[in-house]
Amino acid sequence: MTLWVWAELRQMAREAAVERMGDRTDLAGQVAIAFHQPQDLQKMEMRYLKAAGQFTQMVDQTKARLQRMAAEVAKAKPVPQE
Repeated sequence: MTLWVWAELRQMAREAAVERMGDRTDLAGQVAIAFHQPQDLQKMEMRYLKAAGQFTQMVDQTKARLQRMAAEVAKAKPVPQE
């Protein structure tokens, strides 16, 4: 049992190391894109927000804020010109 647990822990450590290596490689690619093609980085950010489920929430919040601003502007009285 002890040998099996040790082997499982070693395998988990190897998998975690490979995952960290992939994360670092991905980050390096994003940095290169940010310097050479910033518009592509913005596309990647939008894909992330959609995948994380935050894009719709962000759009809804922006829409509500703009509607409040439009209502405030509509209520505003013009300042008389002298």
